[in-house]
Amino acid sequence: MILLSGFRPFLNQYWNPAQEVLENLSRRENTVPVLLPVEFNAAFEILRARIIEGESTRHPIKAVVMLGQAGGRSDVCLEKVALNYQQSFADEKGFCPPTGAIIAAAPAAYFTPFPVEIWAQELRSKKLPVQVSLTAGSFICNEIAFRMAHELQSKQSPTKWLFVHFPWMEKQVKKTWGGRAIPILSQSVMTTVVAEILNRIEQK
Repeated sequence: MILLSGFRPFLNQYWNPAQEVLENLSRRENTVPVLLPVEFNAAFEILRARIIEGESTRHPIKAVVMLGQAGGRSDVCLEKVALNYQQSFADEKGFCPPTGAIIAAAPAAYFTPFPVEIWAQELRSKKLPVQVSLTAGSFICNEIAFRMAHELQSKQSPTKWLFVHFPWMEKQVKKTWGGRAIPILSQSVMTTVVAEILNRIEQK
C-alpha cells in the first residue's frame, strides 16, 4: 500500500493543489489517501498513526508520498532532501515554531531513497513539467518530510518516503492575483505526474 497525503488550503487560500490531486487519486487501487491539516507536528502524527495502523494489519505501507503547494514554482518538484531546519510563520492554529533544528539530536538532512533524478528525466521525456528540487522550504512541507524520514530511519523501516511540490493552479491565481503572469499548472497535469510516480513505486 502507498500512503498518499495532501494538505488543506492555508493562508486564506480557497484551494490547495495538493488536496485536489489527492482527491483525484483517492480511489486508486493500493492507495491510502490522507488529507492533513496545515499544522506543525499534528500533520506528521496523523501520518505516523496511519503507518502504525498498516503495520498492525496485513497491508503494510510500502511508501509515503506527501504532496504540498509551492506557489511561484513553474514545475512539479520532486524533493530530493528534507532539512533538519525550520524558519517559519504561524500555521493554521497560530503556532509558530522557534527557528532552528526540527529535531535537536537528528542528522542535518535526509535524502529520499527514490531515484528522483531518473524519474524526473523519464517524465520530462513524456512532456511532463517535472524537476528535482533541493529545498522543500522551511514551513510544514519540509517539517513533515523531515520528521517522516527520521521516523522511518530511526526504526529501520523498509517504508520509503517522497515529498512532491506543486505550483499554483489557474483558479488560485485568478482569485487571488487577478490572473497576473504567475507560473501555474493544470490540475490534470499534476495528477498525471503523481500517478506516474505511484506506478513507479509499485513496480519497485
